[in-house]
Amino acid sequence: MFFHRQSKRHAEARNARRLKMKVDVVLVAAGSRVPAILIEISNVGARLKALHPPRLNELIVFEWLGKPFPARVAWIKGQHFGLALVESSAAQRQSLTREEQE
Repeated sequence: MFFHRQSKRHAEARNARRLKMKVDVVLVAAGSRVPAILIEISNVGARLKALHPPRLNELIVFEWLGKPFPARVAWIKGQHFGLALVESSAAQRQSLTREEQE
C-alpha cells in the first residue's frame, strides 16, 4: 500500500501544471538565509537553483513575495533541486498565482 501511495503521489507531481519563471527568493535552511532562484512552481512542488543547495530530504522554507513556503527537498541535481510543498504551501501558491494573473 505504501508503494502504491508513493507512486500515485509521484505521478500527480509529474503531471501537475507548472508555472515557469525566474524569480529571486530567499531559502531558509539549517538556520541560514541564502539566495536562490525559483524556476518553476506547481500546486505540489517547485524547482529552484542555488549556489549551495540544501540537503536531500531537508525541511526548508523558501520566501517568495513576502510569504513563507515550507517544503521538503525531494531531489538534487547540481545546483538545481526540487521541493515537495507541504499542504499549506500548495494553497498559498494557488492564491499567489491568481494574484499575479490579475
